[in-house]
Amino acid sequence: DDIVSVLPVGGNSRVPWVLAALRLAVGGEQRLAHRLDADESMALGAALLAAHWHPTLRVRPISFRDALPL
Repeated sequence: DDIVSVLPVGGNSRVPWVLAALRLAVGGEQRLAHRLDADESMALGAALLAAHWHPTLRVRPISFRDALPL
């Protein structure tokens, strides 16, 4: 219930069964965002991480999790 939005990134995020599993995990299509390609997501992630670590900027709390199994 705490998840507001999930932004899948990468080639596998377009595979239908991956999207179905994500919909099931997050509770519906409305929480899946499909607005970035891989290059844009890397730039956005770097900007959000820099803002998160900046000592004086005030941003909404962000959770980062590496989803790679290795």
